[in-house]
Amino acid sequence: KSANPLLLILVNLPYFIIMLSGTWGLILLRKNRFFIYGFILMWMLTIFIFVALARYHYVLIPFFILGAVNLLVNRKDFLKLIPLTGKIAGICFTVFLIGVWVSEFYLLIR
Repeated sequence: KSANPLLLILVNLPYFIIMLSGTWGLILLRKNRFFIYGFILMWMLTIFIFVALARYHYVLIPFFILGAVNLLVNRKDFLKLIPLTGKIAGICFTVFLIGVWVSEFYLLIR
């Protein structure tokens, strides 16, 4: 309750942008996607099974930065490059992330 909601948004906004743009940029990957997706999924699975603390997802940010850069490179026609299944997965994950962030923000300010 003592945290200023505007300050929380300001601090977390770059993180949100990297995560959302990185998600779409990772979907655009063509080469080595198995290794990147596999590493992210195995890391998340390991953390969820053994630790389940939110702070351990920060290790994945470099991969999302790679995706964000990939999205910046392909920003003009990225929707044309993504197949329908990729678009559906991207939309679902985007809605999931926004839902988690909205609920966390709500729990912080209520």
